[in-house]
Amino acid sequence: MRRASNIDRPFCFLFRHGNDDEGQCGLVQEAPRRTFPFDARAEVTPENSRTVSTRVRELSLHGCFLEFPTSLAAGTRVFVKMVTKSAFFEAKGSVIFSRPNVGSGLAFLEVEPRFLSVLQKWLRSAKEKIESGYNENPIDGLNEKE
Repeated sequence: MRRASNIDRPFCFLFRHGNDDEGQCGLVQEAPRRTFPFDARAEVTPENSRTVSTRVRELSLHGCFLEFPTSLAAGTRVFVKMVTKSAFFEAKGSVIFSRPNVGSGLAFLEVEPRFLSVLQKWLRSAKEKIESGYNENPIDGLNEKE
């Protein structure tokens, strides 16, 4: 199943002018979301638990979405390793949401500089493929061509 990317879909923050109930609401910020479809093998190790093999389905500079066979509670600390044909990425993270029988969203908490460069390369590649009209998953880690 192909999923649509959230790239360039704007999100907004609203604020209220004044302290009264009749205050005006206005737009504070509008910015594109930067999540990309991604398909790679991953291993996730929750704190005080065993490692589970899974797949990464979305990726951003700040986190990812993983298919996950069991629900993880929000706030659970994890270690995640993602592997493609040509590179791997590791980070410490935290579960920010979980959808039963679907997966979990992780926020990256600690990323070493060498892994940050891998992540940035993957995201640049995904953005370039989307901008060029590529209509499959922007990054398919198993079929990545160098």
